Amino acid sequence: NFGGVGLSISKPTESTAEKPAYVEVSSPIDDTPGARAGIHAGDYIIAIDGLPTPEMTMNEVLSHLRGEVGTPVTVTILRGANMRFDVKLVRALIEVPTAKYGMIEGTKIGYCRLIEFTPETPNRLQDAMDLFQKNGYTSMIIDLRDNPGGLITSVVDVADKFIDSGLIVSTKSRLAFENQEFKASPDKTTVKKNLPIIVLINQGSASASEILSGALKDYHMAYLVGQKTYGKGSVQQVI
Repeated sequence: NFGGVGLSISKPTESTAEKPAYVEVSSPIDDTPGARAGIHAGDYIIAIDGLPTPEMTMNEVLSHLRGEVGTPVTVTILRGANMRFDVKLVRALIEVPTAKYGMIEGTKIGYCRLIEFTPETPNRLQDAMDLFQKNGYTSMIIDLRDNPGGLITSVVDVADKFIDSGLIVSTKSRLAFENQEFKASPDKTTVKKNLPIIVLINQGSASASEILSGALKDYHMAYLVGQKTYGKGSVQQVI
């Protein structure tokens, strides 16, 4: 998470007089300053605090949009061919969404899409399961399609909500002291036993997604439905 305005953006690398390299809003993140101000997907940010964006690099754009929580930033929006207007935004703490969930209408099935594995993913999954419990769910779908993975500690904490004992995942290195085993503990398990679970996977499900789906399959807790996953069996650390 970081102090920002809550807009997913993209930017061309080349700028010409005919086609300036404006910053395009891919989508506003729900319940953030950008979304509340009415900025739409497809809008262009043509200036930030009066500075034209075509000459900026993407890193420069991000450095201008992000900043201390509570500080203001003014973006100039181009909507359509000729509608231009300024929007003053106050930076807030932005949490990148890691889960979307809800009850499937007319059923007792809880649906949770895990977008990636960040430090907040276990908490968001628990929020989902609390909602499912409140609505008397009898089965669950976990959607890991196009989930690229993330933190190994995050996926271990997620898996621990389902698995009450045993090995979740292990890492093996050429250096013996780097070998690790991550095991489940019963005091962290929050999903009731014998709950029917489907895990949706595809070719974009990688890394931590494969750890979760593989562990749930190996412990006979879920059926995997979809395509063969990406196949990423490595762990990185920044040192």
